[in-house]
Amino acid sequence: MPGRKHHRNERQPLVRIDYFSFEKELVFRYADTDKINKADSVRVTVRKGGLDFDVLEDYDVLK
Repeated sequence: MPGRKHHRNERQPLVRIDYFSFEKELVFRYADTDKINKADSVRVTVRKGGLDFDVLEDYDVLK
């Protein structure tokens, strides 16, 4: 994903996940690029919110 204005070369890494047959994207900071490139999997913590919606509480990459 391209970076902010005047920093387009600082591409933000993103990870695509399959969440109950829906493709979702998790966008990380540019500073985490090396960490994302070396990762094997993603840990996602989801909780039930108001009106029974799923709320993304936390996510991180694992080696």
